[in-house]
Amino acid sequence: MKKKKRRKTRKKNVQKRKKRRRRRERGEPCPQEISTDFDCCEWNKEMKAVVITTPGGPEVLQLQEVEDPHIGDDEVLIRVEATALNRADTVQRMGSYPPPKGASPYPGLECSGTIESIGKKVSRWKVGDQVCALLAGGGYAEKVAVPAGQVLPVPPGISLKDAASFPEVSCTVWSTVFMMSRLSKGETFLIHGGSSGIGTFAIQIAKYRGATVFVTAG
Repeated sequence: MKKKKRRKTRKKNVQKRKKRRRRRERGEPCPQEISTDFDCCEWNKEMKAVVITTPGGPEVLQLQEVEDPHIGDDEVLIRVEATALNRADTVQRMGSYPPPKGASPYPGLECSGTIESIGKKVSRWKVGDQVCALLAGGGYAEKVAVPAGQVLPVPPGISLKDAASFPEVSCTVWSTVFMMSRLSKGETFLIHGGSSGIGTFAIQIAKYRGATVFVTAG
């Protein structure tokens, strides 16, 4: 029943978008009369995103037109330059890792890009800033709304595109190794899976902070 309901809702949304597009192409005014400025008009509030049409393999992913995300007072809207692939994305695609309640339904747990707009309570970031961000979902889209506290500056020497793969590894390693385990200078640190993304990042930052590092890999 749930699958049938989801398919019905998805079909209805597609029909609505097609209807809006046809009316927009005919030059009809926006029914919500949000603004006389076309860039602010509801007709223009669409983007492309990778949609999981049904649980399964890579073939279930489709690029579709969807509605723009709406930002809250403490969020920023990022125009995505690049995103990254994490195992959680593949598990979500197979139907075994649902996004958190209220999060974007589209995959993508990190991204990089340029801030396009900011919420009323956001003071650290401004429109035009180039950033990367840790996401609850939504990186596989042209735009994504993100809580300002999950946004990071692009590190010096890293391109905007490469910065898309920075948030997950950096936040994971920093929170577990340094915030929770409190690894300190002079201590010995054993890393399992040293050739992974997490592993290679952990090796570098632990050595930089003065730890002796051992790794396993297989």
